[in-house]
Amino acid sequence: MTSQIADNSAIVPYVPPKAKTRDTEGDQLDRAGHAILGLVSRAADITETDVRVAREATEKLADQLQAANNRINELTANLRYYQERVDRAEKWLFQISSEIEQRFLARTKAAPSVETL
Repeated sequence: MTSQIADNSAIVPYVPPKAKTRDTEGDQLDRAGHAILGLVSRAADITETDVRVAREATEKLADQLQAANNRINELTANLRYYQERVDRAEKWLFQISSEIEQRFLARTKAAPSVETL
């Protein structure tokens, strides 16, 4: 045991840790608070950018949808117009066909054929 006491140079004296002062704790809180606010600000900027991009895309798609609806309405109107023309044309063809049957086919049935003479 005496040899251990004689070799005191190898023993590291115990130094109690420094007591945390209010300034050190305050600095850490301030740094953490600033860091959190920085992250919140960054997240808000990113979110704002995302919302702006989404809004622009939505407006563009709404414009395209409106143009498509206008085109559909135009084509529907054209379809009605041409369907009415087709119906009128069919009525005229039926009337012409009936007139031809009455005037020409009725005569040939009424007139004696050349073979029967």
